Amino acid sequence: MGHANRRRPQGASRLLADAQAGKLHPSVMTALMAYAYGKPRDTTTAEPMVPLSEIEDARQSLEIKLQRIRESLESR
Repeated sequence: MGHANRRRPQGASRLLADAQAGKLHPSVMTALMAYAYGKPRDTTTAEPMVPLSEIEDARQSLEIKLQRIRESLESR
């Protein structure tokens, strides 16, 4: 077993350990299983990809809303 671990990249070892411990999100587990067994990913049930720019926009919008909530609570 030690021999195989020396050749495995650190990231792959972490993924394997997390998978064995049941710590991976089900969608990650599905993608890994599809990759491992060579099955094409089912795009009809896959979650849509969200561009990072949209995530950043949403984060900024939530920050503004959170600040307004804080201000309204402080003014009471």
